[in-house]
Amino acid sequence: MTFLWPVSLVALVAVAAAAVWALLRPARRQIVAPTLTLWQEAARSINRGARARRRVGAAWVLLLIGAAAAVLAMARPVYQDQTPARHVAMAVVPTAELGGAAAMDSLRRAAAAVLDRLDEHDRVQVVLPEVLGGASAWMDRAQARALIDRTPLLAVRADQVQLPAADDAAQHVYRLGAASAAPDAAGPQTTIIRIPAHLPPVTIDAVAAEPLAGKTAQVFVALRNQTAAPQTVRLDISDAQGNSVPGVSRTLAPSARQGVIIVCPQWEGVRAVVSAAAGPLRGPGASAYLARRSRARVRVAIVGDDSPLIRRYVSVDESLEPVADAAQADIVIANRLAPPPGKPALVIEPPQPPPLWRPGGAVENIALDKGSWAAGEAVMAGVSLAAVAVRRAAPWRSDTDAAGAVALASYNNSALIVRNEPQDPAQPRRVYVAFALEPTNTNFGATPAFVVFMANATRWLGGGGQGPGSYACLSGIDVPHARWKALAGGGGEQGPLLWPGFYRDEAGALQALCLLGLDASAEAAGDPVAAARAAPLPEPVASQQRRELWPPAAVAALVCWLAGWFVRHRMLGE
Repeated sequence: MTFLWPVSLVALVAVAAAAVWALLRPARRQIVAPTLTLWQEAARSINRGARARRRVGAAWVLLLIGAAAAVLAMARPVYQDQTPARHVAMAVVPTAELGGAAAMDSLRRAAAAVLDRLDEHDRVQVVLPEVLGGASAWMDRAQARALIDRTPLLAVRADQVQLPAADDAAQHVYRLGAASAAPDAAGPQTTIIRIPAHLPPVTIDAVAAEPLAGKTAQVFVALRNQTAAPQTVRLDISDAQGNSVPGVSRTLAPSARQGVIIVCPQWEGVRAVVSAAAGPLRGPGASAYLARRSRARVRVAIVGDDSPLIRRYVSVDESLEPVADAAQADIVIANRLAPPPGKPALVIEPPQPPPLWRPGGAVENIALDKGSWAAGEAVMAGVSLAAVAVRRAAPWRSDTDAAGAVALASYNNSALIVRNEPQDPAQPRRVYVAFALEPTNTNFGATPAFVVFMANATRWLGGGGQGPGSYACLSGIDVPHARWKALAGGGGEQGPLLWPGFYRDEAGALQALCLLGLDASAEAAGDPVAAARAAPLPEPVASQQRRELWPPAAVAALVCWLAGWFVRHRMLGE
């Protein structure tokens, strides 16, 4: 044991001096005498040249031990361990290429085969994908095995997850994952242990659907044969409620990929399922799901001054498609710029008043809870401006009662938000806002009302955005920890990612999750347990493991002090 701050040990001299003083200090002697004469005789009997000694009580012992422990804590004692040990990392990639519980059991047995070869002093770091917690702290063999045994299978491909780097102290890295998953570049300190995949013989490699005329949709499905033998399967198309259309049968050559097109009604959800003679195939990739988006995407161009707030909204709203050229856009958002002619536009702080309006005079520091807004208008439906404040605005007034000139939000009889809907259908719709939306000017962008207003405005400018819509699906990695209600599908191992299937989100909309592009036809894997037992082990290294001892010393000092004062006060009370 060594001390990081040995000069603090000088304080032990003061503790020793206090101990000597407590041991040798003269004691006060008391004699009870009924009369003054007897008291004088007792006093004369005392040898004034002798120094009485006092027995040190338990309270003083506890206080002195606490003081000594405090001095040791200030000196920061450390314990240096020189025991030779290995430091290895177990990088585990439990992705969907493994296929199910059987492959995960094989992975855990292979990991256990490596851990069983380590000594009790060796230390292990378990490296998992970021969605499972990333790289762990250093632990012993038993802790590492327990962590790997708790690791679930992820409903995602290996190329969709991120695996952090192992600690620099790791002498060797053992990477365990599906044989078909592309591993990181292996080096002299890395051993890749490949786990055989357990995928269905035929999986869905890609899926897409496109609405057609007559309320029908065309569904495209790409099938992949995961085996080295011909496979005959049946592809069935249905919706979330079980309605179906006649399926088709296909025979796939070994390791071949084949596309299939089936026409079905424009269902809200489309499900594709691959079946063999014995029934539907089980496992990742044997089914796929699509959900319809009822509104067609509206192309939006942003012109004028750059606004991160507006750009962020356009990029997040799934009903909007950003385009760079205003000529190709369905609607335009003009920020401090006159909108291009002939285009429906949302105009923010325009340089000129809208048609049929005139300047109403600049205003500053206004709270819109004292204003008014037309909640019955389509653009303002669900929009409350009660919590909105504006630093500076240039509102407008109108001297006409034209039906197309409508004030949507007003303050002191001046319009802050207006809409102009010309009587001529050939003329474009416009929505004007009389103040800048930047955070330095208003808190409007930080309120839920802003999102509702932007959605209403873009939908109104785009004519409602109704159309045949489109079909889309998400990957489980896009919605971790989602609290969605499962309707169909799922069925995978419990984990942080949702398995493919139909779900209802918090807003009640249908969502579809897919797991596509799985591949089991890459380099074949042998026995992973045998590979783990044959993997090289690094030599133990005698590294200094330092453990700080001052925390327990500080705790001991506090406990002794409290106990000493308790005993002292109790004795005085008696």
